[in-house]
Amino acid sequence: MKEELLAYVWKHRLCGRHFHTGDGESLEVVHPGVSNGNAGPDFLNARLRIGGTLWAGNVEIHWKASDWKRHQHCSDPKYNNVILHVVMEEDVEIFTQAARKLSCLALSAYLSKDFFARYEALMQSSNQIPCYPLLPLLHWPPLLPWLGRLALERLERKAREMLARIEGHPAQWNSLILEYLFRAFGLPVNTEPFMRLFRKYRELDNTSLTDPGLTEALLLYLSGLLDEAPEDDYVRHCRSEGRRLARGISPLQASDWSLLRMRPHSFPSVRISMLAQLLAGQVKPIEERLKGIDACTAPGFFDVQASSYWDEHFLPGRPSGRSYPKQLGLQFKTALAANWLAPALTAIGISEEDHHWVRRALGILEALPPEDNQVTRQWKALKLEKMSGTESQGLIELYQSYCSHKRCLDCRIGYLILKQQ
Repeated sequence: MKEELLAYVWKHRLCGRHFHTGDGESLEVVHPGVSNGNAGPDFLNARLRIGGTLWAGNVEIHWKASDWKRHQHCSDPKYNNVILHVVMEEDVEIFTQAARKLSCLALSAYLSKDFFARYEALMQSSNQIPCYPLLPLLHWPPLLPWLGRLALERLERKAREMLARIEGHPAQWNSLILEYLFRAFGLPVNTEPFMRLFRKYRELDNTSLTDPGLTEALLLYLSGLLDEAPEDDYVRHCRSEGRRLARGISPLQASDWSLLRMRPHSFPSVRISMLAQLLAGQVKPIEERLKGIDACTAPGFFDVQASSYWDEHFLPGRPSGRSYPKQLGLQFKTALAANWLAPALTAIGISEEDHHWVRRALGILEALPPEDNQVTRQWKALKLEKMSGTESQGLIELYQSYCSHKRCLDCRIGYLILKQQ
């Protein structure tokens, strides 16, 4: 990790461009070179002006100069093109396999103790966001384009995960999009049972099942949520029609579903009814329906309402004592558009090599309000104004792919913190 940190300092020129080598020669970094992820020197094709002479070659990074010998670079011809040895401590003179003495830059004279203290504070932080205490001090407007880039990374990653599932099997495209729709309806706590419900639903040929009531009866029967429900006309109907349509496929168990600390409006029984409205009554396959959606029409796609039975129920067979229509709330519609619709459109664009669909997905994110969930609430210290779905998706990606793994050296915020003098 020590060498990785010095490589980060060198790559981003955190100490500037002008130095002196251990022999007292002036050193100007014209270009630090390109990071080498393979065997050999750490940076390739650097351009340095040492003592007035312009050199082109490679750069090697070690914590101590003596590590050159310890790693046996002195006998390796791959390191003959190294023109500078960057270290923290120059404890010995170094020579290449061709017996050429290497110029050495000791960064100890240029890096303050505070730099290492900031880095250690990030690595040892117990906060879920390592830099959380420093967030209010940062100037955020220049970082907004980076959040947009993170949002795009998130879209592309999700889309490629989808496409990897059907590689070589394009006929499964419609089924895959439906699978991710079921998964999205299960967020955040019932993802697994909704996925299992989809696998049972997929076993049946439902292409001709266009009646929302029959689709709802089938899904509720397969969910197992009717098993322990008190019987009324609706429950009796769903059991009868669901059993007939399921054709011997056994349902899940009611105990598979979680209701703990969940708002009744988000109970799986109510969401299944809403999902049935999306699945039924449409002639076109779902990927064809998605191709007509853009930032203007996306909100209407999720304007579905649970069947009238659920006006007075949250659980089957158990009246709630109050009556009102159950519709998808703004937060859940935002989550569906950001985590299912936009990635699905991106996957279509990648599969068809047409960036129009990716731009459409980004347009949908830009038109969405920011998501309000456990992750986005952790970033409230930023006090970002006029944030859209693009920025909130970027913050989610930042948290999941960077903060959770303490990838501070790959993070733009980490860069701003570490470069401070």
